[in-house]
Amino acid sequence: MVVEDKLEAIGVSKVFGDFTALDGVSLAITPGEIHGLIGHNGAGKSTLLRVFAGAVRPERGHLRISGRNVAFDGPADAIKVGISTVYQELSLLPNLTVTENTFLGAEQTTAGALRRRAMERETRELLERFQLDIDPLTKLGDLSIALRQLVEIAVAVHRNVRFLLLDEPTASLEIAHPAAIGVAAKSSPARTGRDLAHRSQAQ
Repeated sequence: MVVEDKLEAIGVSKVFGDFTALDGVSLAITPGEIHGLIGHNGAGKSTLLRVFAGAVRPERGHLRISGRNVAFDGPADAIKVGISTVYQELSLLPNLTVTENTFLGAEQTTAGALRRRAMERETRELLERFQLDIDPLTKLGDLSIALRQLVEIAVAVHRNVRFLLLDEPTASLEIAHPAAIGVAAKSSPARTGRDLAHRSQAQ
């Protein structure tokens, strides 16, 4: 029996005090799909993505990946199984270069020495995929907020994740780069079989 690679939330509920953020929500994402979560403020969009990302634990219901139930104790557990989340809040380190952020925690080495040129070349290719005219050796903090947000998305794609979750990361991009989500989609699920879920807020 072949089990389809799929990310699922099954009957997930989450309550914060007297407020019910999620009430029996189910969602399934299969390879190559792009899902958009759209709703008004307080509809539970961010909460659902944070459940997927391991940042929030539901009171009821569960998650399933490729037919197996999973429970996360934190975001690190979600990352281990291939779930990467990009939030509206910036998370990369402004004092490091774009290349250093891209390979943070996964540096390429040979005999203990950093392969700086190889990492710089790979970062340059990644930026070109996202149509970003940025020097890989630029300090992240020297970029505009909009460009830093795009780098966050590019770095998430670079991690070869199975499931890419975007929690309204384009709020600062609408003027500077209106095609940001389209670029991420073309660079991720459609071409590599990864799945993308994007959360936006209804006006």
